[in-house]
Amino acid sequence: MTRIYLKTWRGDYLAHPHGNGVLGLSPYPNDACSFHLEYHHHRIAIRTHHHHYVGVNHHKEVYITNHHHSSQLFDIERMPDGKIAFRSDHGTYIGVGPYGEIRAHHCIDQGQLFIQEIPGVYAVPPAAVAYPTAPPPAVVYPTAPPAVVYQAPPAVVYPPAPVVVAPVVVAAPIIEYGGGHHHHHHHHHHLRW
Repeated sequence: MTRIYLKTWRGDYLAHPHGNGVLGLSPYPNDACSFHLEYHHHRIAIRTHHHHYVGVNHHKEVYITNHHHSSQLFDIERMPDGKIAFRSDHGTYIGVGPYGEIRAHHCIDQGQLFIQEIPGVYAVPPAAVAYPTAPPPAVVYPTAPPAVVYQAPPAVVYPPAPVVVAPVVVAAPIIEYGGGHHHHHHHHHHLRW
């Protein structure tokens, strides 16, 4: 037995609001919209929230009854997109018309297709519960005053290293005759430690 909502092509839901003999529609899912699909061999009975059953008579009228027999058993026909249709003993399908009238029809079009929604799963997703707001950043990341974290003065942490200047020896200019160009060769001697 599966508890489901049956969403119509209009976006509302099949409902059995008052425990009487009338099936209705609700703009949003609630307890009156929850149905149990009871399996009887290969067929199903549609049990309402009030423990009544959905039936279809040979006048194509959809009604509610206290008990179920063969006229309240349906075949479920599943469409490739996951929607389902309920075919009665009379070969008719439960459907919802453009004005919300609930009747049985001999053919399947959008009015005879229902979307199954599982209460609490595909129903109204509460955003506040699904995505809790993060606590304020001050609580998650407490800021420590920098003076406490870095107490050591830089002079103690980094003692100044002695500065050694490498002397640069400049060789005497070499004069090349004939060319008249003066080439200055600078030799840098690096001190090795």
